[in-house]
Amino acid sequence: MALELGNLFSFKSREQLEKERIEYENKVFPLGVEETRALALEALRPFFRKKADTAEILFPFLTAKQALLDQTSIEDIASKVKKSAFRVDDTQVRAVLALALLDGCTVSLDTYPTAADVEQKMAEIAL
Repeated sequence: MALELGNLFSFKSREQLEKERIEYENKVFPLGVEETRALALEALRPFFRKKADTAEILFPFLTAKQALLDQTSIEDIASKVKKSAFRVDDTQVRAVLALALLDGCTVSLDTYPTAADVEQKMAEIAL
């Protein structure tokens, strides 16, 4: 088992941590974790460098999505994404913002936004 520094001083049981992880995933990915991750990666990949790994693409998206769930303004969300663990340029910030906004309105995996939908929504976002 790897040592997780974030949990080093946690007084929560494994069961409680697992319960919180599941609650978070259900909140952020209400249409299904693995399915939504795959579709989000597919929609965002054209806006990132070719060798970008999954975390480099999904972490900014999850940062934007969480900020939207917290009802943060678009400007504040953009600032949070820019300060995230990975360097993102303005185009990438607009792409993750666009997908987070579109994702919030998606009711089924069949209608999940594509890269073309993201690009169209990006035109509406001015930073």
